[in-house]
Amino acid sequence: MKGKVLTSWSLMWLLVTVLFVAGGALNLSQRALKKLPPTDGVIWTKTDKGIFAERVIPGMAGSRAGLADTRRVLPFLPVPPILRRPRLLALCPARA
Repeated sequence: MKGKVLTSWSLMWLLVTVLFVAGGALNLSQRALKKLPPTDGVIWTKTDKGIFAERVIPGMAGSRAGLADTRRVLPFLPVPPILRRPRLLALCPARA
């Protein structure tokens, strides 16, 4: 005699599969209907020589700021430890 066709394990796998398919469909619909996240319009590339702007998309913030392709990002100078304390920052005069 044959056993049950739909056992508790098969029902559980069926439920998990339905949830994954529903989640994937929801993800695709959100990507299709929603706006993309904000971007600066620059595709950045990190090499051992630094971070470079590989491509600047015309009309985006990067191109409006005058950023050109293959422009290298200069590193910021480290902040001295004495200036990292908030109480000492409050004592510094404001720059105009």
